[in-house]
Parts: sequence; C-alpha cells; structure tokens
Amino acid sequence: MLYLNSLSTISFKGLRDHYPVVHNSIKSYYPVGIPFKSELYRSHTGIKEIQDLINRNIVDKKRLESVWVNGFCEELGTKIDLPIVEATFGVAPSYAIRVVIEENKSKGESIELHCRVSLLNNFFNIQIAYLKDNMRIEREEKYLKEFVTLGLDKLVISPVKGYYKELFILTENLVREHFERANFLSTALVFLRLKGLTVNFNQTIDMPIGMAFFHNMMPLNYYKPKEIIGNLEYRIDECIKFKQ
Repeated sequence: MLYLNSLSTISFKGLRDHYPVVHNSIKSYYPVGIPFKSELYRSHTGIKEIQDLINRNIVDKKRLESVWVNGFCEELGTKIDLPIVEATFGVAPSYAIRVVIEENKSKGESIELHCRVSLLNNFFNIQIAYLKDNMRIEREEKYLKEFVTLGLDKLVISPVKGYYKELFILTENLVREHFERANFLSTALVFLRLKGLTVNFNQTIDMPIGMAFFHNMMPLNYYKPKEIIGNLEYRIDECIKFKQ
C-alpha cells in the first residue's frame, strides 16, 4: 500500500516490472529521463503525438463537443440531477468534468465528483473531493509559512457506502460505455512519482504518474488531503493488464 504523505517514487524499470500497462503507455509518449529543455525532449515523437491528440480532440471544438460535451457529459446529465461543469484544459491530454454534489457558499464548502479521461489509451480516474475555503495549507518548502486558501479536506478514491457510492459507480460504468477499453488508473498510481518523468505543462522533474495522463484540477494540498477515504489500490489490476 502506498501512502499519500510519503509520495513514494518508482523507477521506470520498477514501473515496467509491477505495472506494465502503465509503463508501456508512458513509454509510448514520454522520453522519461530526458530533461524538458532538451531538444531530444521537444523532438520526441511521443511528445509530438500528445500535442496532435490535444489538437484533434480538444482544440478542435467540434470533436470536443461531439465526444465529450454532447456525448459523455450529456448522457451523464440525463442520469443525475446535479450541475456538471466541463473542466477540460487544452494543456493536458485529457477530458475532464466536475459534478457539483453539494455546495454551501456561506461556509465556503463544497463536495464535487471529479472525472478525468485521458486521450492516452483511455486511462481514467474518478475521485470525490470535499473542499473547504480558508484552509491552512502547509508549503512543501518548510522555511515558508503556511497559507490560507481553498483546500482539500477529504478525498474519496473508490466507491464507499455513505460517500456517494452509487454516483461513483454510475460515472465509472458510463466512462467504460463511451470509451473503448478504458482502464481505471488507480489512485495509488496517480500519486506515485516516476523517476525522470516531466510533462509539458509542468516541467518539474519526477512528476506523479497521474500527471502524464491528466490535469489534476485540485487544490494545492491535493497530495496531502486531511483524510483519504476508500481503497487506494482500487482497480490496480487494470494497471497491470488491459481490461478486455
């Protein structure tokens, strides 16, 4: 089991040995170990393919609306009576939505389901975020003082009774209906850092694996919420072998 407060790092070889499906997908698109500023990085065929996928599926508004907005999102909207916020960013190779489950503006609190579907081999992830305004967030740089901002209080990472289990499962099933051979990227992998991984919208080295596939859409304490609810390794088998 991997714990978010440790933010463990895995080598590319370790990823290959333990999670070959995720390894092969990253290998196809990212020059792991090559610095972002290097010409080898910018000229890598996989990096060019990622940008091409973004251009064809997100920048092309007709395609975005056909597949995501008027496809998946519209059907989800017919099944739930909740506000759906389209949250796709053109910098990352993924579609995304936020479903506003509850909101108390006077208290600065909300509960949202976040769903992200990657253009890279249709990996996807679902999480339910309990958000609070005016939370005290510790900085990674210990010499800097904590600051007060929107923060993640609880993070639900698998279907759990009492935490909108039915909505989680409904959304997961609908993703699988709309996207062929979609594999759930377990949160254990979303948070696991990969040695040498850099992505084009955040040039920090050793990025979490999830960032290779999605934009996280979360507050600054995403990797250190106050409470984690559910199975961190939910659907981990789909990171080892493609779902048929």
